[in-house]
Amino acid sequence: MATLPKIIKSRKPQNARLGIKSSLSNIKRVVSLTYLLYVANNRKAVIAYSEEYIDGTTTKIRIKEPYKTFVSSLITSPDAESIISANPLLSSQIEHLQVGLELVLQLGKVIFTGSHANSSERTGGNRYEKSITFSRNIIYLDVFLSALSNSDRNSLLVAWLKNEVSTTGKDDALCQMLTAFTENLKMSVDNGAENRIFQQEGVYEELIEGNNVVGKDAHEDVGPLRIYKSFVREGLHPYVAFASNEFSLKGSKDALKEYLTIVSTSLDLHNSEIPDVVVAEKEDTIEKAAVQKILYGCPGTGKSHKINKEYAGIDGELATYFDENGNKIDMPDTKEERMSTPSNIFRTTFHPDYDYSNFVGSYKPVMKKLEDVSSGDEEKRELEYAFVPQVFTKAYMRAYKSKNDDSLSASEKQVYLIIEEINRGNCAQIFGDLFQLLDRKDGVSEYPVVPDTELINYLNEHGIPGNSIRLPENLHILATMNTSDQSLFPMDSAFKRRWAMEYIPINLEQEKAKTFTFKVKGVDYSWVEFLAKVNPLIRKATDSEDKQMGEFFIKESVSEEDFKNKVIFYIWNDVCKDLYSASRISPLFFMRSADGDDRKDVFTFAELFGSGRYNEEANDYTLPSDLLEGFIKNYLKLTPKTAPASDAE
Repeated sequence: MATLPKIIKSRKPQNARLGIKSSLSNIKRVVSLTYLLYVANNRKAVIAYSEEYIDGTTTKIRIKEPYKTFVSSLITSPDAESIISANPLLSSQIEHLQVGLELVLQLGKVIFTGSHANSSERTGGNRYEKSITFSRNIIYLDVFLSALSNSDRNSLLVAWLKNEVSTTGKDDALCQMLTAFTENLKMSVDNGAENRIFQQEGVYEELIEGNNVVGKDAHEDVGPLRIYKSFVREGLHPYVAFASNEFSLKGSKDALKEYLTIVSTSLDLHNSEIPDVVVAEKEDTIEKAAVQKILYGCPGTGKSHKINKEYAGIDGELATYFDENGNKIDMPDTKEERMSTPSNIFRTTFHPDYDYSNFVGSYKPVMKKLEDVSSGDEEKRELEYAFVPQVFTKAYMRAYKSKNDDSLSASEKQVYLIIEEINRGNCAQIFGDLFQLLDRKDGVSEYPVVPDTELINYLNEHGIPGNSIRLPENLHILATMNTSDQSLFPMDSAFKRRWAMEYIPINLEQEKAKTFTFKVKGVDYSWVEFLAKVNPLIRKATDSEDKQMGEFFIKESVSEEDFKNKVIFYIWNDVCKDLYSASRISPLFFMRSADGDDRKDVFTFAELFGSGRYNEEANDYTLPSDLLEGFIKNYLKLTPKTAPASDAE
């Protein structure tokens, strides 16, 4: 039976980054290498294209060897390596690449493959591994370039890698396409009297009227303006030139008029409005409102990532931000600033020692500033007891205030309380009498609760009247539950039935996870291929699906040591301990170095470290790396990861 499509996603406008200092030159080089990486990786949506190395005391990145080989085969000159290494994709800061590729050219999103802040490359000269998730513009680019002959395509791409004009006569057409990619770009410039936010449409209109346009900020060029100036200055724009800090007309005014009509029409079409959708009444209001949901599944299936991506944004770009007085402010420029700025996202993690006071709040000793002191005295403080709110109370207050704030849009009024590892805490103790609030009708608690006096007093003091509370419809509670954990406090059915439940399955086709590898004896193996082999063994050994590993059990490619200490340790500690028999060769025990049931094929976790396994008959040792290689190659029968395609077809 056919089903309805998923409901349209609510997307907040992309951060225009008008205040960030960004610069990116040699744009031809960026475009050419970006496209070649897309082709070299078999036109997959995501590519982790770089790897780190140490140069003295500085961390730098270079293109991964298979992709380097592919690109070098097109350049066919002795200086191929230096041409590649000089590319801004390897040398520029990530924030500059993000503005250039995401906002200006809109070819894709650039992120670190590791856990680095976006600002980590601003000083010190360090560069860290990055990946690109491509947008549909890469497809348009591919269609154009694929229509050229092999000779013209390769000649054009190599010339652009060198930041040169090709001899193909196709450069102008490619520049026209790239210019069309930039038309959604928003920029800011200040002439000393007024700060103006504009799009290229406004530049074109002034040029057609015979005016040049200010191209230099009176204070400092910031945001995408710097990169747009590079785009124009490097001759990539067919209609606009840049000289003496002014944008001027390039070519025919009539041609620009025709192009402006097309651009304006495109911007009109792009700015479509989503009509209000009337949802039919359902008996299950929790499922309809989706205000209380637990995402559950095996470890590493991306439960937390899914919540973060849908409600907060990977870098916090979907959140609504507030100042210390609770007034809405513009989204901070950097991820670090967003993390430290109050927003509509509240997070906590349950654990065995977590209780009601950690969740709601309690009276605690605090230092209070004394106001009655003479002007000559230093600031004085005294100890007193006061109610200190915790995450639930903070989220409740934010939801109450946002709901009644007419300056906020409907989406900005939503507040999200995210509970990680909900099954690791004693939910009955943590929620206490607030448990009754989870019964909702049309998103609002059906039954009010009269909480502790100190909580009511605190809410009253902060502008929330009454002596009882109900959860408002704009307060959403989302939680994650790892089904492999042995919960100390099992959740009873009365608690669980008040939540919508969503199972997050293992997805071995996840594009980013398919780029992950692990090393054994210096050889790369595919992470998802490993999971495809080992998860059925885990399921058979434990007679359960819960202990299987998800695609994000590791978050990036890992070394042999990390693989042993994270993945193999999990198999030994969480899966195989119960399989040990007195003879240490349980038929279900699968930590073996060969495809057999012989005692000598089985190895222990400890033998993966130190000298390895001692062989009494031969009076020697089998090295840890040989044991692990045997497990991967002989028992699981994995083959080393293959290299990418070797041509640009």
